[in-house]
Amino acid sequence: IDRSHLPPALAGASPLALAPGSSPRRPLGDQELVQRSELVRLLREHQGNVAAVCRVTGKGRQQIHRWVKRYALDLETFRRT
Repeated sequence: IDRSHLPPALAGASPLALAPGSSPRRPLGDQELVQRSELVRLLREHQGNVAAVCRVTGKGRQQIHRWVKRYALDLETFRRT
C-alpha cells in the first residue's frame, strides 16, 4: 500500500501527526497543537510528574494519560534520574 491507495485526506498527512504504532489519522489541528505544546511544557516543568500536572491544570490523572497517549508522548523522556 502506498499513498496513492489512501483517501485524499490521509494521503497528504504528515508522518509527524501520526502516533507511533497507530493507524493513520487526521493531522493535529491548531488547537490540538497548542494543547500538545502546553502539555509538553508542563511535563518538562514538572519532570514528568503527572500528579503535579493534574494540580496545575485541574484535570484528572486519566485525562493527562489520555493526552499523553493521544500525542504519543513518553513520560520517561521528561523524568530526570
